[in-house]
Amino acid sequence: MRERILAILGARRLPLLLALAAMVPYLPALRLGVMGDDYFHRMMLLGIEPFSGDRPLFDLFTFFRGPEGNGPLIELGLLPWWSAPELRVAFFRPLSSATHLLDYALFPDLFWLQHLHSLLWWGLGVGLVAVLYRQLIDRPAVAGLAAVLFAVEDAHSMPVAWLANRNAVVALVFGVAALTLHVRWRRSGERRWLPAALLAGCCGLAAGEAALGALAYVAAWQLFVDGPGWRARLEGLAPWVVLGVFYTAMYGALGYGASHSGLYVDPAAEPLRFAASLLERWPRLMAAPGLSPPGGGWLAPPAAGMSDRVSFRPHDYRGGEFPGPFDVALLSNVLRGESEAMIGDILQRLSTDIDRGGRVVITDLFVDRPARHSGLRAALFGLHCLDGANWSL
Repeated sequence: MRERILAILGARRLPLLLALAAMVPYLPALRLGVMGDDYFHRMMLLGIEPFSGDRPLFDLFTFFRGPEGNGPLIELGLLPWWSAPELRVAFFRPLSSATHLLDYALFPDLFWLQHLHSLLWWGLGVGLVAVLYRQLIDRPAVAGLAAVLFAVEDAHSMPVAWLANRNAVVALVFGVAALTLHVRWRRSGERRWLPAALLAGCCGLAAGEAALGALAYVAAWQLFVDGPGWRARLEGLAPWVVLGVFYTAMYGALGYGASHSGLYVDPAAEPLRFAASLLERWPRLMAAPGLSPPGGGWLAPPAAGMSDRVSFRPHDYRGGEFPGPFDVALLSNVLRGESEAMIGDILQRLSTDIDRGGRVVITDLFVDRPARHSGLRAALFGLHCLDGANWSL
């Protein structure tokens, strides 16, 4: 049995087989439909106001535009009225945007095909990771096991299953390709691999900022693994330093980045604030799997004067019966982040816990194609979100 497992892990066809197998666990994602930022993208790609004049190739991941562009969003309720006028969140991801443009050119209303498109990128990424590991690790079975562990890592579920997060998977594909080609250049000494590696790196950066992680791996390879002599190591790193500097300068010059946001911190524009945020958020991120509160969320304490009229109960609204009965149930900034199937399930379960004559109040924005409305499709931003805080009543 042991020899059989080692033979499978070391098989030459493992990258192809693993690429196909890695897509299987995510097949249920074909039924997810759209959620969260997908609605924002849908409005822009279908030309719905106030995004009808935008350029999806370059603006699809531009969420807030600063004083000149936030006014209409506030008027429509896409931004709370108290939002900072200078709020700007804009990401340069034209290659990923092109994949969504392709979706809406071929099958704008067939979301299962859009999810299948994402799964194909994921399978390609896993296959390339398997190739990279085999190139880095001398023992094929060990390289194969490393690739299997990468494929089953649950942290990949959000980028794979959420359409709006496809950019991370596309960045993975080209980032891994860039690192693989760079290692081949350094080991073979054939300079023809360098332009290919840089081209893959450029494509990765055009897919998303996550590809900067590939540049960090290249730097780590050059500084700690590459051949003897610091001069040779720095010479191998120089092209990537030039690429990183050019990308950072272009990113800011074109108006991309984040400012006046409590969620995103731009390391190039605000390095000190980024360092402070890193010190604050990194421990919380590392501790999150073991220290998450019970009930699926943090509950706000009872407000003064309301303790005799309002009760606060921990509950995960995604599963199980609600701890009713209720006179009024408020779903504020909740449904817009869920799939159509989950929205229907939430409303169905909640309807059984409302007293006779009670009400379900939904605060959200619902959009679809012009002149079409679906009660189960919630839009991007609710009216009651403040600086990323989640308050449950």
